[in-house]
Amino acid sequence: MDQLICPNCKSKMDKIKHPDITIDQCSNCGGTFLEKGELNSLATGMAGDIEFCSVDQEFHTDKHPYRSCPNPSCTGKTMRKINLLTCADTVFDYCDRCEGFFLDKGEIQQMNIELEQLTKGESAEEFREYIDGHLVRSDRIADVRTVRSGLYGQTSATPVDNLRISVYFKNSLNLGLRIYSEKWTYKFVKLIGLFQKQDIQVGNEKLDSLFIIQGSNEDEIKSLLSKYEIQNQLIEFKEKNFKIYNKRGTLEITDKRIIYTEGPYTGNVKYDVKENRIGVVTKMLNIANAFESNRVVVT
Repeated sequence: MDQLICPNCKSKMDKIKHPDITIDQCSNCGGTFLEKGELNSLATGMAGDIEFCSVDQEFHTDKHPYRSCPNPSCTGKTMRKINLLTCADTVFDYCDRCEGFFLDKGEIQQMNIELEQLTKGESAEEFREYIDGHLVRSDRIADVRTVRSGLYGQTSATPVDNLRISVYFKNSLNLGLRIYSEKWTYKFVKLIGLFQKQDIQVGNEKLDSLFIIQGSNEDEIKSLLSKYEIQNQLIEFKEKNFKIYNKRGTLEITDKRIIYTEGPYTGNVKYDVKENRIGVVTKMLNIANAFESNRVVVT
């Protein structure tokens, strides 16, 4: 897509790339256009679908005039005013056609402050910030746990949350990489010779037994994972059982990020990265640095 035209000041908007999202932002007035789903990605004060919960059919207004949607597929479409969660003070411009949002300068920060104030305890439910040059996210992933009980096996559904921490690499590893924990079921089917998935063996017996390693370039992956620093970091994370609360989580590594998921938990469970930058997050940052310092790209 070509550069969008800012609906506020008519300047060309720049593509601002982050490891988890690319947004259109105006360097002149500071306005930001977000495509469908991107507002949810930037909303960290409260978990959930902020976009869906903010779109209503009521009339709202603010100090700014009505704007035309900058999306080329919506040429001439007038955006309407949407009240954040239909109850907060922040008002966005919203396009009914492409479901995109335009936020004036400072409204992203204002949104998260208001969302944080609306949550119990007034602490952010999610987190998105750069730490030591790495984008770090903490997200609550909503799910439903089905419980079977009673003489006739009745089932009931309980809402639960999984906590997910993501530490993004500064640049993609470009290996088609996926590393994830090896479950006992995988070990069993391997033992009887029925394991059909790719599983690259790097020559470290302990590492090979703890993780399934997959990727598009086996030689480069073996070379990278042969480094002692990387092996030591991965094995230590598994053996020391790093966790947020009291459930054992899962570790996954892809080209773009390191992901740790823990749960399910019921009730109002939060992890404040700002207050606790040790343990899981620090260890994940160490793993990211180990991969990046040992990844040699031949040009």
